[in-house]
Amino acid sequence: GRLAAVEKRARLSGAVVHGIVATVLIGAGLTLANMQTAAVRGQVAAELQAVRQERDALTERVEVLAAKQAQQHTQASARRLQRQRVEKVLQAIARGDETTALAQLKELDTTVLESFEASLVRTQLQRFRHRVAEAAYQRALELKRSVRKTAATKQLRLVLDVAPEGPRAAASRYLLATTLRELKQYAAAL
Repeated sequence: GRLAAVEKRARLSGAVVHGIVATVLIGAGLTLANMQTAAVRGQVAAELQAVRQERDALTERVEVLAAKQAQQHTQASARRLQRQRVEKVLQAIARGDETTALAQLKELDTTVLESFEASLVRTQLQRFRHRVAEAAYQRALELKRSVRKTAATKQLRLVLDVAPEGPRAAASRYLLATTLRELKQYAAAL
């Protein structure tokens, strides 16, 4: 009887030990699985961070490219508008319509044109500017001699508007200032 009880206890103890070992092994396995899961989570988090950074970089690049495209579109529109204005100025010059050509010339900005286009137009526009400035200068001299000083100042201003750096610019500035002084328009003469 006693032996049977000891054997029973030994079997129970063996079963308990096996249960404990199994529990420890299962616990170790779960701990190992948790560690592996944590490592995988860390890798996934790192890869997710890298993907987010890449996405942010691509988003920034897209924004830069969109801004560049918008700028190019704006520049192309400005060139197109200036080409149309150049065409109108040249047509008005060809027709001999100085008034329209001068009005269009004031709105003209050849800096946005391609360099080849600007070089083609520049010579024609310079000749026109100098011709108009010279005619306005001569009219101003005639008007000043005939004591029509107010009309002379308008012609002198036209010279400076049309060809501010032209050959008659310095003389026009001087005549304009002296004429305005004679008209007692001292503030404008300065």
